[in-house]
Amino acid sequence: DRRPPTFDLEAGVGSGQLTLGGSDPLLHRTTMVYAENVTPLNGWYTVRLKAIFLRPNGGPIWAGGTDPEYFRVDASEEILNGKPGDKGGIIVDSGTTDTYLAERLKPAFDFAFQKALGDPTAEYHNDPIELSPDDLELLPTILFVLKGHAKSIVDGSQPDPSSAVGMVGNPKHNREMLLRKHPNQQTISDIDENDIIVAMPPRHYMEESRAYPGVYVSRIYFTERFGAQDIFGSNFIMGHDVLFDSRNGRVGFAESHCNHQQYLSDKDSLLLTE
Repeated sequence: DRRPPTFDLEAGVGSGQLTLGGSDPLLHRTTMVYAENVTPLNGWYTVRLKAIFLRPNGGPIWAGGTDPEYFRVDASEEILNGKPGDKGGIIVDSGTTDTYLAERLKPAFDFAFQKALGDPTAEYHNDPIELSPDDLELLPTILFVLKGHAKSIVDGSQPDPSSAVGMVGNPKHNREMLLRKHPNQQTISDIDENDIIVAMPPRHYMEESRAYPGVYVSRIYFTERFGAQDIFGSNFIMGHDVLFDSRNGRVGFAESHCNHQQYLSDKDSLLLTE
């Protein structure tokens, strides 16, 4: 079989699982949704970042209650993706531990971070900080909006937005805040209900020190020069089952329980019912 390979990576805290040939829904807590691989011929899995929102008080993608409040990072797609034009994007790379975004994106991220915390003096940084478990959960969940995979929408493999929480158009999200025009229309791109959302809660971007429990460092770095290659590293993948589908030019994301014992138990139960 000379068809391009497909593999599936499930990444948890201190654990993971690799599936060859497709994805395994027994690992999923949410329906898998698909982002466009915008550079399918260069060997990387590159997604187009269309927007970033910060949602207060942490939690997974479905958290936030009724009509959760989102604070948009006020930046153009060029700044979000760290390069000029509309063809580039950010690579999803499980071999890179942390996430590296454009240096020019940080001022807009800082402003949204302050709004999400309700503190105009708050500063996002990568210095060690002491946090209680409650303080950690008060940090915002970062919602990355990625360009949806057009072919999957046409062929029906992309779930209907009403049934998949990973879709922008899902009613669990504050769709009015996601889809409305931003006052600064010169720098903000339109978002479509068929675009997808990948959530990064604070437990995934804040890493606790093994030597000093209760001390955390944020592992999203705004360090990349404009025109360089930005990277979504393994902390972006963490808590997700990610399908690297070179055959169809897409990257699938589903939130995962990342519990191998639960997976084995569910698999045994499924076999008993067959």
